[in-house]
Amino acid sequence: MNRDIPCANENTSCNKLVWSNKAWLMGNIKGMSTTPSSRDTVVVPVGGYVTLRFKTTNPGWWFAHCHLMLHNMGGTAFAFRVGDPNQVPSPPAAFPHTCGDYEPSSAPKPYMPTPPTTENTKSSPESIGSLNFIFTAAFFAILNALYL
Repeated sequence: MNRDIPCANENTSCNKLVWSNKAWLMGNIKGMSTTPSSRDTVVVPVGGYVTLRFKTTNPGWWFAHCHLMLHNMGGTAFAFRVGDPNQVPSPPAAFPHTCGDYEPSSAPKPYMPTPPTTENTKSSPESIGSLNFIFTAAFFAILNALYL
């Protein structure tokens, strides 16, 4: 999907990313170390990527996500590890250890909207289905906002 970070030989999820430009390994990306920008929000295009660089002082696993429900449903949520595995504190003794791992059997195809034309802007069962999907997504976003 992106030529800079290909997802080779994986059908369902992309967990083994490697920069196609080996010089970029270990954060050695031209311009990042000399004049990095400071931001708290980044817009990423479909199929695009962002390289983040920040200082960390608290080892462990951290969860990052988008606050838009529709984006979370599309996979904009991830965990990253700070520190080496031996620096990450162990879970508390009473923490449940039987959750297991989850790997989907197949990944859904990303939704790519059809550009509007005179043919597909008329009311049809397909457009009503799209409206139902938009209403459902908006409804869950409102519920999410109310209960958080």
